[in-house]
Amino acid sequence: MRTVIKANVVCLSILLLITAMAVSAWPLELTKSFTNDPVLPGDTVTLEFTIQNTDAAEVTGITFTDDLGAALSGLVATGLPMNDVCGAGSQLYYTSVLTMTGGTLPAGESCTFSVTLQVPAGATPGTYPNTTSSVSGTVGGTTVTGSSASDVLEVTSLKFSKSFDGPTVAGGMPTLSFTIENVSSTETVTNLSFTDDLDAVLSGLTAIGLPMADVCGTSSTLAGTSFLTLTGGNLPASGSCTFSVMLQMPASAPPGSYTNTTSLLSGVLGGIPMAVKPATADLQVEPPPYFSKSFTPAIIASGGTSTLTFTIDNTASALAATGLSFTDNLPAGLVVATPPNASATCNGGTLTAVAGSSIITYSGGSVPAGASCTIQVDVTSNAVGIHQNITSDLTSSSGNSGHASADLTVQQSYAVTYDGNGNTGGSVPVDATIYHNGDTATVLGNTGSLVKTGNTFAGWNTAANGSGTSYSVGDTFAMGSSNVTLYARWTEPPPIFSKNFSPDTITNGGTSTLTFTIDNTASALAATGLAFTDNLPDGLVVATPPNISTTCTGGTLTAGAGSGTITYSGGSVAAWESCTIQVDVTSSTPGTYMNTTEDLTSSQGNSGTATASLTVDDEPATIPTLNEYGMLLLFLLTIVIGFVFIYRRHA
Repeated sequence: MRTVIKANVVCLSILLLITAMAVSAWPLELTKSFTNDPVLPGDTVTLEFTIQNTDAAEVTGITFTDDLGAALSGLVATGLPMNDVCGAGSQLYYTSVLTMTGGTLPAGESCTFSVTLQVPAGATPGTYPNTTSSVSGTVGGTTVTGSSASDVLEVTSLKFSKSFDGPTVAGGMPTLSFTIENVSSTETVTNLSFTDDLDAVLSGLTAIGLPMADVCGTSSTLAGTSFLTLTGGNLPASGSCTFSVMLQMPASAPPGSYTNTTSLLSGVLGGIPMAVKPATADLQVEPPPYFSKSFTPAIIASGGTSTLTFTIDNTASALAATGLSFTDNLPAGLVVATPPNASATCNGGTLTAVAGSSIITYSGGSVPAGASCTIQVDVTSNAVGIHQNITSDLTSSSGNSGHASADLTVQQSYAVTYDGNGNTGGSVPVDATIYHNGDTATVLGNTGSLVKTGNTFAGWNTAANGSGTSYSVGDTFAMGSSNVTLYARWTEPPPIFSKNFSPDTITNGGTSTLTFTIDNTASALAATGLAFTDNLPDGLVVATPPNISTTCTGGTLTAGAGSGTITYSGGSVAAWESCTIQVDVTSSTPGTYMNTTEDLTSSQGNSGTATASLTVDDEPATIPTLNEYGMLLLFLLTIVIGFVFIYRRHA
């Protein structure tokens, strides 16, 4: 039995040991990195931490420390404390010994946070290893740990920068300058070197005048054309050097911003090799002016005049464009007008445009950065047709702007006229404008008070019978290649629509005749397609029988006995005549019924509604009647009463 107990104890111990080992092996991984070193003494550097929980359980209470001063005396954190850096409630605090506490990471999650460090101004250039404590946390009440994290802080005494002398243009010659400084007050730096791939910045970008000797210390050399190389550079303590190289821009360089970054600057300081992060600068290539031209107006009558305007738009450039130059050889049939009225808003330059000549030239002018200017010359032509005009390229200090083109159309002129189309009074409007093919004409109103007996003015039409295109006052249309005549449109009045009940008062259950009258006596045109609907008010219905009838021509009249709706459609009434439609109606409910139809429509337009009212009274009081025996009895009774009356009177 004792042996069995000992065996069980051993097994339990082994199980607990395996469990403890499994728990302690749950990984918390901590990494760190100085993200922007090498750094100069007195500058700041960013230190970034990442904690990863790679297991299937949540870790809480995560903590670690980082002794900055142990790496470099005087190295401190700024901007602390920071909250919630790795889960809610976590905190990063202290300055010399960084401390992170209270972290929480769900299974498989990670957190990343960073802090800014201040490098002491008196720091000696070199490399400074920096290692944290191990990272620890808690899983279900059991402590788990992870290894420490390390990185090396590089402190240098070298400053490295570069710059371009400003924006340039295609074909330009910008200057690229480099500056190297040794901020160490005690140590000399030797073996300085770097490279700069110009062709990688902009294909065809090259250096001029290389190699150059002693650019950064004795025996140093800057060489290359599309790939620059500095070798052998050296600087004494607190020394610096600046050297420049002229570049040739390719003539086809497109405008834009091009980032130029060198390799690392390497050197040896006090016998210790070191490197400085690359130097970067942007090369800005400005566009040449935008060159365009236009004719105003673009369509003229034969012998007319148009103003030719050349626009030089430099608003997109930060550089002035000087030495502006172009030539415009006008197409056959197009010449400079008399007078030319030549003018320019560009600065300086010479504009040549002789009356009757077919050549316009401009040279030597300029336009400021961010501005534009114009050149104007009047031109004329007697040759009908489309004249395409293309200039030579506009050239300037900012490169080649290409050519400009525009078309001038020369046409015969056309008119618009108006016709009263049978008017009996007034006068037609007069449009004195001379139009060309493609011009926009605006339709005039009835400014002369045109009238036509029995008609209403309704606008204009391109055909006298109204079968063409109709226009209202203020409408516009494009002129074609011929004259246009607009004819007055006249409309006849629509029929007058009315209705009445006869009689207009009936007794309960009685009958009235509803008559619809369509009066077309005022119109010289027949009204066709007559149509209306009359929805009778509640309680009023078509009688039995309806006794429907109509004197209108044709059409369909629908009025079913007991129905509350009467419809008529498709009929017509002749010019100067009228017609009627009749239907008997009845009601069993006393009251006054106001009855309004829907609109009467026809070929002559909308005649509106018709309204009438019908009153239904209660039945009159019933008078009792006697049969023949009753009447005989009443007669005899009357005789008896008479005799009695006479007898009493004589007595």
